[in-house]
Amino acid sequence: MSLVTPTIPDPRLPPELLHLICDLIDSRRRALLLNLCKVSRVFRVPSQRKLYERVDLAGCSVRVILYWCLVIRRRQDLSERVWRLRLLAPTTHQVYTEEADKIFLAVSRCVNITWLELPYEVPGAISSPHWLLGAVSTMRSPFRLTVFECGAHSQFHELRSVLLQQPSLLFLILGSKDIYLDRHFLRRLAEAGGQDPKTVLPSLFAVKTLSPNVQIERRLRRIETMIGDITPLARYASSLQVLNIHFGSSRDLQVIATLARVAQLFPRLQYLALVEAAQKLDDCWYTEQDSPALVMPRFQNLRSLYLVLSRVTQLTEKEPDGSVTRAVPVGDEVGMRELCLKMMNAAPDTCLDICVNIIQNEDGRFAERSFRANIAHEGARTSRVKVNSGHIPANQLLQVATRHFWQSLTP
Repeated sequence: MSLVTPTIPDPRLPPELLHLICDLIDSRRRALLLNLCKVSRVFRVPSQRKLYERVDLAGCSVRVILYWCLVIRRRQDLSERVWRLRLLAPTTHQVYTEEADKIFLAVSRCVNITWLELPYEVPGAISSPHWLLGAVSTMRSPFRLTVFECGAHSQFHELRSVLLQQPSLLFLILGSKDIYLDRHFLRRLAEAGGQDPKTVLPSLFAVKTLSPNVQIERRLRRIETMIGDITPLARYASSLQVLNIHFGSSRDLQVIATLARVAQLFPRLQYLALVEAAQKLDDCWYTEQDSPALVMPRFQNLRSLYLVLSRVTQLTEKEPDGSVTRAVPVGDEVGMRELCLKMMNAAPDTCLDICVNIIQNEDGRFAERSFRANIAHEGARTSRVKVNSGHIPANQLLQVATRHFWQSLTP
């Protein structure tokens, strides 16, 4: 009797099944996809194709960026898979001109990009004319973008050349304080190409900018901007659904006045975030504010409210006649939880989520805390309101507070 174990043939899964397995994995789960590449050769190709759908090269070394470029130039199947690219430009001290040309060539081969981010560009970083935004603006763009972000030092003439080729653009993110989305913005874009301003960016419905007073003549539904005179935004009263307002180091912080003005101007608003930045040591002055519960009944369709505060010492509850009934220090966990509950009970029936966040300034006076009242399911509000407190890391807080700007965007 033979003791030799018969050889079992290596099972081969159909390629279609392998692709299906990888397609079920979210391309943001990069660690899992990388492990699949290492597990077996049969998973390598479909996993690579999934990995290359979203490419984030921000913060990567020049060596890593150039290696990605090499793969893109050699593998057409991978270059055609890229639909989202985030690339932080190396400076002139990090890369030679010929290497910059290789980066641009690789980017231009990703013809199916719909989401392009070119943040934090440094002026005069590369002497070569073929460089990122400047290079993209000089070519006949193969992209059909729905999302485009440009950096803090972008030039208007470069931005104009790109935007005129993107009729399907939905989201525009401007990192420059010197480019204004005023009522003449579309006309300035159209002048160079001899186009009618009505045909420029016809599908645009969301803008994010560092300059206040957005007045672009489109039916915007989502806006993220710095605090300023929000009265010009009234042109979007019938369409605006998401509004994120950022406070810098301005000394005229008026939370309640801003909330009241927003409630008055935007009756259809569903998602609102007021975000105050953490302050440097020299800007750590503090103020008292009225309780936001006073203005919550003025909102008609609000579903979510996020407040991020850094210079408020206490929130004061007042009667309609102005008399003070209670002052709640932001460090009082019990008092802040009760305040969130009052805000939720005073809000319209549409409201499901209210969050008040305290972030830490450089002086370390207050610890970071998050107080949240939410309703798990629509229904009997008084019996389903849940209040909790905790801590959201500062590096995640902004993303959480302003997340509704990006909702229903990812394909």
